[in-house]
Amino acid sequence: MLVSMFYTSCQFVCPMLIDALQDTERQLSPSEREHLGVLVVSFDPAHDSVAVLKHTADERSVDAARWSLARTDAPTVRKLAGVL
Repeated sequence: MLVSMFYTSCQFVCPMLIDALQDTERQLSPSEREHLGVLVVSFDPAHDSVAVLKHTADERSVDAARWSLARTDAPTVRKLAGVL
């Protein structure tokens, strides 16, 4: 499982982060890729609604079978950021 955080209104680093995760995914063998999960959680739950995350996933062509773009409430975002 690859886990990271981002926000959809980020113009520079976050798109590069998604590119890096996709590049890592491409470097795996098919059998390794089969066991991969990618979770990317938004830092900005007030802006990044489910619809916005879905649009971003579609726009970035992430594999919905392995990737989850997620959101949570602000207190949980802070806790998750602290753990990561």
